[in-house]
Amino acid sequence: MARIAKVAPPVGSSAAREFFLWPCNVEAWRHWMAVQTMWRSDGGERTGLCVQDLHAYMELCGVLHVDRQALYALLHECELEALQVYADLREQDERERARRRSLER
Repeated sequence: MARIAKVAPPVGSSAAREFFLWPCNVEAWRHWMAVQTMWRSDGGERTGLCVQDLHAYMELCGVLHVDRQALYALLHECELEALQVYADLREQDERERARRRSLER
């Protein structure tokens, strides 16, 4: 699941990529998709998921206490990878804007 964030289609693209999850990852994927509305941001950039929000989510969803540490670890791994992908996309976007500015001169 580590590189799952890169599966998303490019912004503005109408074609979605198809992917498959191993059965052992389906539940974690559902949880990952459910917490996508919980991102913290600073000036429009995602900075991470709030630990307290994740704990509240797991409590409300009835995730057993014995399963929470493993689920949190999976969500945290996905979060770190997603943050890296977002940073890479911002850098790529900034390079493209700089390239366009240089062509305008």
